Amino acid sequence: MSVAKIHTAKLRLIATLLLLLAFGAIVLAFRWQLIDNEQFIAIANERYRDIRIPSLRGTVLAADGSTLAFSEPRFDVYIWLPELERAESRGYQSREEFTENVAEILATDEESIESILDSGPWWLKIADRIDVDTKNKLEEVTLGDSDRHLQGLQFEYVSQRVYPENSLGSHIIGFVGSNATGEQVGVGGLEQYWEGSLKPQEGFESGEFDSFGNPIIIGDNEPLEPKPGVTLYTTIDKTLQGILEKQLKLGVNRFGAASATGIIIDPKTGAVLALANVPDYNPNAYYEEKDGSVFGNHAITIPYEVGSVAKVFTLAAAVDLETLEPDTYVLPQGHQAVR
Repeated sequence: MSVAKIHTAKLRLIATLLLLLAFGAIVLAFRWQLIDNEQFIAIANERYRDIRIPSLRGTVLAADGSTLAFSEPRFDVYIWLPELERAESRGYQSREEFTENVAEILATDEESIESILDSGPWWLKIADRIDVDTKNKLEEVTLGDSDRHLQGLQFEYVSQRVYPENSLGSHIIGFVGSNATGEQVGVGGLEQYWEGSLKPQEGFESGEFDSFGNPIIIGDNEPLEPKPGVTLYTTIDKTLQGILEKQLKLGVNRFGAASATGIIIDPKTGAVLALANVPDYNPNAYYEEKDGSVFGNHAITIPYEVGSVAKVFTLAAAVDLETLEPDTYVLPQGHQAVR
């Protein structure tokens, strides 16, 4: 075979190999981009995360500084199945170690955890609104005699609104519920009126994490710091509020009334010291109320015939003008007796 033919054969062989490599690259690209793209996207999203830095909604205080409403941190617990399976495949932890420890801390049975793991999706919710202590136990538990910690758990911050006085002042305070998008918002009362001030601003931080969820520090990455909601100081006197609510309930029961409303105001400043409606509700369990009308604040929304209430303003005007004396009589007909 001549040198020219040998050279031509080599070129053809190289060209064929290059074509095969190119074809293989096209096949792999097709598979990665169209067939396995969701898996690779999930892996990429697992490494690069946008982390919310939560903050708490503002506190509502009574006139004496005691708390009428506050928020405390809670957490929903999820299993991130790819991380769990990766830890198992590397011999870091077994499925039995995971389910046993998680079930014990969450006070549930291992079968429940196993059934959730077998349900299919990669992102599995296993607990709602656990407190900080329970979250810390899940994060700090060690496996066996080593310093290995549980892998595969993720926590989503949620806040729990607490009303320590239960139904006291419920129509003044309102409550925090969820809107159509699942966002927590104030509903009724001060919670709704001061939503823009009480609502916290979340912080934000983005970064890269390794396969076990540990952050990879690369350069300076300044987070956006969170801001808590403001503290709202009110003029509500809890003692007067309790007395007013008690007397209104006694009156409703005595006379068989459908409802009752009362307001106590400081005559010197106009500050509302107490405001109550009967029936009322417990903002800690607002979702248990079957009658939606109970949430309405009748003191400011329901019209009524003023009647004798207006006499207070008439007499107040007369006192202000100093036209009344201690022995002045004001007759029912609206006349003033002059002697």
